[in-house]
Amino acid sequence: LALAVPLIQQLATMGSVHFKLRLQAKKISVIDTITFVVGTATTLYLLVAMKYGVLSMLIGGVSAAVLALCIYVTVLVRADLLSFQFDFDVLKKGLRFSLPYVPMLACTWIAGLSDRLVILFYGTTASVGLYSLGYDIGRMLSIVSSSVNRVFDPVLWSTITTDVERAKERIERYIPFYFWITFGGACTLSLFAKEIILGLTDSKFHSAWVVTPIVAFAYLVSGLYGPFSNILAYHDKAWLVALGAFVQAVSNLILNLILVPMFGPLAAAWTTLGSFFILTLWTWYYSRSYVKIKIGWRYIGTSVSVGLAAVTLYFLTSPFIGEALWQSFLLKCCVLAFACFLSYLLPVFDKRPDEIYPISDEKANEAEKTS
Repeated sequence: LALAVPLIQQLATMGSVHFKLRLQAKKISVIDTITFVVGTATTLYLLVAMKYGVLSMLIGGVSAAVLALCIYVTVLVRADLLSFQFDFDVLKKGLRFSLPYVPMLACTWIAGLSDRLVILFYGTTASVGLYSLGYDIGRMLSIVSSSVNRVFDPVLWSTITTDVERAKERIERYIPFYFWITFGGACTLSLFAKEIILGLTDSKFHSAWVVTPIVAFAYLVSGLYGPFSNILAYHDKAWLVALGAFVQAVSNLILNLILVPMFGPLAAAWTTLGSFFILTLWTWYYSRSYVKIKIGWRYIGTSVSVGLAAVTLYFLTSPFIGEALWQSFLLKCCVLAFACFLSYLLPVFDKRPDEIYPISDEKANEAEKTS
């Protein structure tokens, strides 16, 4: 049952791409909500009424996946994008495009696991637990970064297949905006990491907060490679993305083996940040051979300046408040409001409107076939 879910979801993924390339995010949200409700209701019924235990979660997941499959297959058939026949040419093209992503995903999994294994080898299970807690809090930034990239990816694909220069312009405008959103999220998580962990955990876990800021900024950097990897994928160079993931995984493992015995578990967080930086730098460098993207350093520098101003304000005012948790929390909320106000006043990204309308069915079909 556990293996059935990702297998069933493949055609559902094709259906969601159909809506994404037409910029119809609302339909995806409605379908996702319906399948979530059905899956959750099935799980709760089997768990509470039928006493199926862990099996209820697996059956609930399968039921949600089957419902999504039925909906999206209907959509694809009506759009004349799915026919029940076997085509070796389609299979060959699909495998040529997708097989490089298999080692990439494997390397990503290795990179995400190696730090904990090395910490466990040189330390204790308690140190792994502390590191994992701080890491998971910092990883919450991936919710923001993946959500922003999920919205932008179909816009990029629908544009790059019809107008490369327009796609280039959108990427150049998107990067400072993405940086502002995720930099603000990383700073917010870093600012409130101590209060979050102190408020939710026992005293023996309180030191875990020092890992959170490093991991948060690591996921900021990891999200930046998305537009560059899409450029490589569009030009049929997915193997370069896979090779970059391999380099990231190897560098992460080597740095962990060198630095963790010397500096402890905190070094693993820094190696995560460093390996994500290597992956982003790799995809950016090789994407320049096809599309040269101008990075909006002026906007990015303004965002960083806002963050530095907020940090300076916090350190200047923190000596004048008490040690109570609520006082520190209130001060940080004021600092966050100050940063938001500065972001409103200053050019942290290109704030000119960029109206994005659903593209025509002809262009959408062309983009869909390319995707």
